Amino acid sequence: MQNSMLRFVLLVLLAACFVTGYGQIPPRAQRLENLPGPLILLNSSIIANGLYDQLNPQDFRAMKVYRGQDMPSSLQNISFTGLVDVTYDKPISSQPLMELRNQRGLAGPVVFVLNGNRLTAAQVAFLRFVPEAIGQVQVSPANATNMETVISIQTNTTKPPRQAMPNDPLTGKPQVILR
Repeated sequence: MQNSMLRFVLLVLLAACFVTGYGQIPPRAQRLENLPGPLILLNSSIIANGLYDQLNPQDFRAMKVYRGQDMPSSLQNISFTGLVDVTYDKPISSQPLMELRNQRGLAGPVVFVLNGNRLTAAQVAFLRFVPEAIGQVQVSPANATNMETVISIQTNTTKPPRQAMPNDPLTGKPQVILR
């Protein structure tokens, strides 16, 4: 009798666990859902997300789009959502990633995470950024369980802003302009 009651209670608890988790988005899916568009690099080393409105397409010499395993070995695992590498003729003012560490007065070992991807030491050494590319920086100081300070960088979106259509002065509705 007790044995069957114990089995019954275990089955009810197990069923409750399935019902509670049913229909919920797994944590990995939530993380991927919030990622920005592809990472934009200028000259294979400058993170330039958010600069789309300041760059002149006439100055683009070449553009390569990488996804997944197509990325060069030096850029492997740098972006979940792909990479656009633009060879740009004009000079761009940029700073090394380590400058983020120096600006915050951090000492000791530091790990950089870019849009959820941990960067290797080699990537940190050659990657640079323009200030407009950085959307958010979060610093997690070293502690007893993690001996390294983590600098987590979220880049700005690469999607151009939507331009509002002008309203028709008579109807107040957005105009449709045919050319």
